[in-house]
Amino acid sequence: MNKIFLVLIVLFLQACSSGFLDVKPSKQTIVPVTLEDYGMLLDNENVLGRSGPVTLNFIGSDEYYLKDAIYSSLPTQAPNLFQKQAYTWEKEIYTGAELRTDWSEAYEAILRCYVVLDGLEKLSVAADQQERFKEIKGAALFIRANNYYNLAQVYCEVYDPQTAAKKLGLPLRKTADPTLNIQRATVAETYGVMVSDLLEALELLPPKRVHVTMIEPTQQAVHALLTRIYMQQGNYKLAAKHAEACLQIDGTLLDYADLDTDAAVAFPLWGYGNSEILFYNSIVSMYVYQQARMNVSEEFLDLYKDGDLRKKLFFTLSGGSVVFKGTYSGREGGWFSGLARDEVYLNLAEALIRIGKLEESKFYLNSLRSKRIHKDVYIPFETNDQEELLHFILDERKRELYFRGTHWEDVRRLNKEGRFQRTLVRKIGEEIYKLEPNSPRFAWPIPPDAIRNGGYTQNER
Repeated sequence: MNKIFLVLIVLFLQACSSGFLDVKPSKQTIVPVTLEDYGMLLDNENVLGRSGPVTLNFIGSDEYYLKDAIYSSLPTQAPNLFQKQAYTWEKEIYTGAELRTDWSEAYEAILRCYVVLDGLEKLSVAADQQERFKEIKGAALFIRANNYYNLAQVYCEVYDPQTAAKKLGLPLRKTADPTLNIQRATVAETYGVMVSDLLEALELLPPKRVHVTMIEPTQQAVHALLTRIYMQQGNYKLAAKHAEACLQIDGTLLDYADLDTDAAVAFPLWGYGNSEILFYNSIVSMYVYQQARMNVSEEFLDLYKDGDLRKKLFFTLSGGSVVFKGTYSGREGGWFSGLARDEVYLNLAEALIRIGKLEESKFYLNSLRSKRIHKDVYIPFETNDQEELLHFILDERKRELYFRGTHWEDVRRLNKEGRFQRTLVRKIGEEIYKLEPNSPRFAWPIPPDAIRNGGYTQNER
């Protein structure tokens, strides 16, 4: 391993004092010197893989609920109060005393990417290191785009082509220099940067994972993320194009019939050994959605019919409550929030039916279902009604992608269509809380530290 200096560097101190997007300084930070040093900045699984910046979208989801006694027991100290506030979609959720937020987690990762990209521009690379150079640059571009995408689903309004050029997006850094004063770009500009980064990364990364780590970006992961982006934008033709390209590289699915439905944890820890995972992310554990506290919504449980292997793989009875266990992270509380091949199948099925390709849509839908339903009862879903198929696919998303963070994203984008609008509801005692379709509260407030230090415009709630 090449020599790395561990020192307190000015860059991160400036980042804190000048309000670099609410990223707190690290006492010991890698100062990259060689190509492999830059690679190591992107090889930290704790920072880039196990701190997924979408915890608020999990907290706000109606896939689960808390019993009244559990809700009352949630911590009310300033660093953790936001969890209780977010559960009922309050106008203000942060106190300013939080130790970590989705905003700070994502921008810490983004800062690493800028350090890498800035450094690579100045680095002399030998001919025999060119492929590695491409891998590292492509990885930085992908990780930056992935974190911008996650931030946009948390802190920006949903993409609408009619308003995207006017609505507030994210602060978009062009270099790692924390002294530059920037403001929020538009939603259109934010998505434009994501797509630009990913299209460039596509030319640099290998098709499939070649290293051991689960946070290694690949062409498959790029296609999967582009598919998510185009689904949010309602560009189903391009969503289908990239989903098909992803599955052409490798379309292998797990056969759930081969898994132990009685196992306490259905899938391997940190995703290692799960061949469906394309890029690993999981969220940090929090009080509000720990397994012992959350109860699976009966609406979602009722979607699983007899013979559906997912019901026993995903859920179990604990203390009189039905709780979730079937996360691809293999870790209770640190739920999987990354990219996986099964989601790509469903994205493709939905995109294809939206552009009128019914038979192709059914093919990909049933290819997935055949690996999820017991063979003794499996029957391919058949219909010639496009609307019926679309509704079935959307229900299948709820079944397959339970508690991955995608439901919140789906609700936001589908609320743009009157026929799919959904009101989220919480009942605590006799009090009812509602989050109405297209409410501004689907964009969470930016943390106070970031607003104060960066001078950003706060989201209207």
